[in-house]
Amino acid sequence: MKSAPRTGVVQKIDDFDVCAIKRAIHSMYEKGERVTLNSILMKVTSELDLTFSRSSLRKILLQNGFRYRKAKTDFLGP
Repeated sequence: MKSAPRTGVVQKIDDFDVCAIKRAIHSMYEKGERVTLNSILMKVTSELDLTFSRSSLRKILLQNGFRYRKAKTDFLGP
């Protein structure tokens, strides 16, 4: 007997949640904060009450056009 295909978090997330994640990322960038997967995940789970893993967040960001860049080592942030 064949089982039904699994639907992960990436397929279950709707456009409203994706826009909320984008707004959170852009607000962090405008404040001058270092935007990392861990910092995005902490902000999204605390403010937006969304729960998913770090790898699921990475997949969501890549599907929505975000890309990764190596950070400069001379960053003197908070």
